[in-house]
Amino acid sequence: VNFEFMQLPALGMMAADFFMDVSVTNKPAVLVSGIYIQQVVNGSFSLKSQNAFSIGMTNYAAGTNLLTGTYMNAAIVGAGSSGSLSGNNTQSGSTLTYTSDVLNFTNVTDTDFSMSLTSLTPSVSRVTGKALRSFRAVAGGQFSSDPAPIPPIPEPEVWAMMVVGFGLIGVQVRRRARRSSVAA
Repeated sequence: VNFEFMQLPALGMMAADFFMDVSVTNKPAVLVSGIYIQQVVNGSFSLKSQNAFSIGMTNYAAGTNLLTGTYMNAAIVGAGSSGSLSGNNTQSGSTLTYTSDVLNFTNVTDTDFSMSLTSLTPSVSRVTGKALRSFRAVAGGQFSSDPAPIPPIPEPEVWAMMVVGFGLIGVQVRRRARRSSVAA
């Protein structure tokens, strides 16, 4: 898949491997106005980089965890050859947590995700009294969190360069002050 961090637009689209695991309830899918709704007990998805990349002075290897989400109490909704999988952590009994090797989600309170599912094979259907079965699909998704994730803390090398830079500025200011007092 192609993945893009909205918080890090300079990276652009990145090639990533997408993995998803979903466990549904033992309850049958419900048909409402021609649309099937299947409760999801729990699941997870992850996006891992296919290639190495850099952000500032930090290098990341291929296989870096771009984003992993684990959730409880989500839903698959669909009919025919299209549908969606979505969840959040704001409804009672629902949880959704994100982790990443690139962004920090420690202080995130409200999160949600929605994945569109198209070209479903076999198409979404149910056998009376049964849960939805396995299927293949083309997926696209949006993942959000509020407040926005905190960017990574600068590496020690970056801090060292900043301290040296401030030190050099201080030396320059001191030399100018000394020159102006000698000329007076």
